[in-house]
Amino acid sequence: MEPAPQPQSVTTSAEFVAMLRQLRRWAGLSLRDLERRAASAGEALPRTTVSGALNRTELPREEFVAAYVRACGIDPDTVEIWVSTRRRLAVASEPLPVPALTTERHTADQEAAGDVPDSDEQSEPAEATTSETDDRAETSAIPGQEELPASVATAKASRRTPGRVIRKRAALAAGTATALTALVLGTLAFWPNDLPRDAARPSVSRSDNTPASTRAPKPSKSPTPVLAPGTYRMRAAADGRCVAERREAGEPGLFFTPCTTRESDRVTLEKTGNGTYQLIFPSTKGESPRCLGVLGASLQAGGAVTVRHCGDHELDEAEKFRLEKTSDHGGGFRLRADHLRFVPADQRQDLCIGAPDGDNSEWANVVQSICSPDESGTVFRFLR
Repeated sequence: MEPAPQPQSVTTSAEFVAMLRQLRRWAGLSLRDLERRAASAGEALPRTTVSGALNRTELPREEFVAAYVRACGIDPDTVEIWVSTRRRLAVASEPLPVPALTTERHTADQEAAGDVPDSDEQSEPAEATTSETDDRAETSAIPGQEELPASVATAKASRRTPGRVIRKRAALAAGTATALTALVLGTLAFWPNDLPRDAARPSVSRSDNTPASTRAPKPSKSPTPVLAPGTYRMRAAADGRCVAERREAGEPGLFFTPCTTRESDRVTLEKTGNGTYQLIFPSTKGESPRCLGVLGASLQAGGAVTVRHCGDHELDEAEKFRLEKTSDHGGGFRLRADHLRFVPADQRQDLCIGAPDGDNSEWANVVQSICSPDESGTVFRFLR
């Protein structure tokens, strides 16, 4: 047996979660097996909790990591390595604190820049106008002043004119915008990069008159799913046949069949992130959810399509599907298993699920097929 995966080399939360998934595959355990093992050790690892933790990119809780790794059959010393790695990544992902700007620090900066009024200016309050007093108050509250040119410093002994006050206020406003932009961009540089792809990134608020050169770039948006989550009736687009299981016959696959069957054609679409869905089929009372998937994460045409308990397929991505809208054969969607994206594009077959054209049998088996515009059996409709 191959050695168990080791987490010491991972550098991000996403890599750590991927390593946890590899550990389960190495142990050859289903989510149900993990739940039973944890329960026998007096710990709780519900299948839904495990499935949720392994399908995200954030770090799971420390207690979860320890219980999960133990349930995979790992010895106590190696469990501690996993927990220590999790702690290291948690510390590394914390954003650095931004130091507060204090009045004392700002006063020191003003003195270094030569912008504190000299004794002659301070001794003449009677000659200062209301505008000058307001200007000094604004100056003392604005951080990030630049050093004044020598010509301006020399002219400080003279009385301020309204024009000079306006020019200085404009310069201070520009300096403030630059300082605030630098502060925001500096904070974003230390923001954790292991957020889920569809998670909201921190936004930067600004007024409409903020110069374009100081605006932070907008984060790109994650792909938007093409169908709203919910329960649908699944049909073949070309001939309207129902797409259903055959549970009464004990067959685990998916079939095209006349809609007179007693088998349900209902399926629930649930978003899983990054524009993919799980297709969840009805369960009996007390039974855990059951998901459509490609058996063995097959990369070949003809690969079997089965309905199993969610999380029991060999790869989590083998039970996630991308829905591609098409106008072929009356319009509908093609379904591509998400695990195919791991294959380099120049080596990847163009595969989607469907029933072979010309198979008009009562129970036409749905398999992973070559995704050709000519193949009508690869297009599905989802009806409310």
